[in-house]
Amino acid sequence: MRNPGLSIIIPTCDRPALVWRAVKAAQAGLPPGGEIVVVDDGVQHPLRPPPGMTAPDSLRIVRSAGRTGASAARNLGAAAARGDILLFLDDDDEVLPDYPAQVLQIAAQQPRAQWGYSAMEVVTYDAAGQPGAPEYFCRWREGPVRPGGALRKKVAGLNQGFWVRAAVFRAIGGLETTLRTDEDTDLCCRLLAKGHEGWRTVQAGVRTHRGWVQEGQARQLTAGDLDERANNYLTVFRRNAPSVPDLSPSYWFLATRFLRVAAKSPEPAVPAEFFSQVRNPLVHTALRVFWSVKKLANQPQRIKGH
Repeated sequence: MRNPGLSIIIPTCDRPALVWRAVKAAQAGLPPGGEIVVVDDGVQHPLRPPPGMTAPDSLRIVRSAGRTGASAARNLGAAAARGDILLFLDDDDEVLPDYPAQVLQIAAQQPRAQWGYSAMEVVTYDAAGQPGAPEYFCRWREGPVRPGGALRKKVAGLNQGFWVRAAVFRAIGGLETTLRTDEDTDLCCRLLAKGHEGWRTVQAGVRTHRGWVQEGQARQLTAGDLDERANNYLTVFRRNAPSVPDLSPSYWFLATRFLRVAAKSPEPAVPAEFFSQVRNPLVHTALRVFWSVKKLANQPQRIKGH
């Protein structure tokens, strides 16, 4: 049996310094026969290798129509990819040297695993832009991620060394392009709903950088404000709640994650669209109580005497 080819997909938007750091890290760990597909989603200047950098045949730059968003950019990269395995990487993160080869090994040794993710190293920057020491992040044990059970423990971000078999990714329609955030949760939910088993590893596969903002650089492709985040959570609930039982931890997880964010909005209105979709009367009542408590907890505290 031949080893499947690997395509590392990196979307970017007007952040050349960051994406070339990500490319350099990907090149250091790229297995033989692998490729790096950079999706240029920017609008200012076409992305080109910096002076002194030779672009090998394993590196391709695909240009989008400009600011299509992270989901559409990743889908474009997946459509252009030649590999059997897709490994997603954010432009402000670095894949660690041994991880791409480990992904191929997992794919070969665990034929039931159609997708997976890894532990991370997290580097946090202070207000002065100085990085802290990398911290190891992992909340799971090594092993399979099987359909069924609580979703909360099975979803992962696309910056967590996320990989998927290309045929499976394309068969389920790729990422939902209307989601600028939370597209990764939606993808995991759909993979599990279709019965696709995953695999998670305790080895850190990616070093992710948090809090570093370079003067003049564009925001992340997945950046969004509170209202947009709430709307995206509502979309994920609407798309995936019908695939899980009403009286289940997964339904509660999908519902309450939206209500938690929506309750932070200064708007006092009850999210009528959300509650109209809650079918079970018992769950409906419990979620209304949850909403009331969260909304009350987020109200500004009155000063005594005023």
